Amino acid sequence: MTGLDILDTVGDFSTGTVRGGAPKARIASYKVCWNVMGDDGETDGSCSLVDEWKAVDDAIHDGVDVMSVSLGGTIPDDSEVDKLEFIAAFHAVAKGIPVVASAGNEGPGAQTVVNAAPWLLTVAATALDRSFLTKITLGNKQIFLVESLYTGPEISTGLAFLNSNSDDNSDVKGKTVLVFDSLTPVAGKGVAGVILAQKPDDLLSRCKDFACIFTDYELGTDILQYIRSSRSPTVRISAATTLTGLPATAKVAAFSSRGPNSVSPAILKVIDKACVISNNIWLQQKLKPF
Repeated sequence: MTGLDILDTVGDFSTGTVRGGAPKARIASYKVCWNVMGDDGETDGSCSLVDEWKAVDDAIHDGVDVMSVSLGGTIPDDSEVDKLEFIAAFHAVAKGIPVVASAGNEGPGAQTVVNAAPWLLTVAATALDRSFLTKITLGNKQIFLVESLYTGPEISTGLAFLNSNSDDNSDVKGKTVLVFDSLTPVAGKGVAGVILAQKPDDLLSRCKDFACIFTDYELGTDILQYIRSSRSPTVRISAATTLTGLPATAKVAAFSSRGPNSVSPAILKVIDKACVISNNIWLQQKLKPF
């Protein structure tokens, strides 16, 4: 736990104070990653192994009680005795300092977990114990509950399907559009809202210029059938509200990496809710145009 009191600032959702398990703890931060400019002039994050080793040594010398290391690659390519970052962490554990490391964000596929060394406390990410429901009402009076971070006024517009595989899309300016898998086709079209049908996902984003509504393929197909069977399809979108308790209980997030580790399959990690990080809101934009 960080010991920080964190004020929730996600619009009007879940307002209040979140307190860690050690509210009086102090934090020591060691920087090991940097923005490095590539040959193309673009900057990208890069973490130095030398800096990682030095940070661990400094933390041991400073007398920290717990280390939290949110570092790891996307491919489990080295065993626990070959990866130098693991050796650095072993020095800390040998001094009696628990080291907590992330399982990775390459889920939900199997054999994607990283940081699987037996001396590491490997943690997954979970969805929150709540969901953010938005009511959408179609012109035929069908009502669906979907998820979004939309907090604006109620929207009532025409409804259209935007086919990313076709150039023959009618004018959708001012309408709410249904798309599958990607927001890319929406760029520059002046839509009022987007209903994005995709594989089950625990990540929500907030779009800049319009309401973003998230649902699965099944509901997306139902909405598509309504659009194709109506001469003038419409939709009404309400602001999202917070639902707590069942059935919105915490679960391992879809993007969190799964085991077993392909290099060291004999090492199994048991995910305990006491050591899981909650994270199902993604406030950054998935796509730069938005």
